[in-house]
Amino acid sequence: MKNLVTGTKIILAKENELYRKYFSKFLESNGFEIIALAGSDEEVFELLKTNTPDILIYDLCLTSGGFEKTIRKILATSPSTKLILTGEFYSVLIENAMILGANGFFDEDVTDLDLIIDSIKRISLGEVVVLTREKVA
Repeated sequence: MKNLVTGTKIILAKENELYRKYFSKFLESNGFEIIALAGSDEEVFELLKTNTPDILIYDLCLTSGGFEKTIRKILATSPSTKLILTGEFYSVLIENAMILGANGFFDEDVTDLDLIIDSIKRISLGEVVVLTREKVA
């Protein structure tokens, strides 16, 4: 499945700079193209003005105006972008995010890198994936 995602363009938006640096290298080593890194809400929206990623991996702790408003704004700004949210698992939050149009959610406690890569690939092909410590949905 690796060759199906070669060139898939990703913006990685995570609060932690070290995480952004190393996770972006890991994604690149698995065939994804990292087109930008962001560490704040403001950076994400500036990047979306000039970039159209296939996937935006977005850390929910970056939201400054509430996650529902942020999801709506991301999808209105870049409607063709698949949105993967990351953060702490709350079932109501995830359900609402999926209703609003998010394509995936990765619990911050998930550490299986192969599972994460497989899930990103599945999302790039149009599936909706939720990763939690306990299960994949």
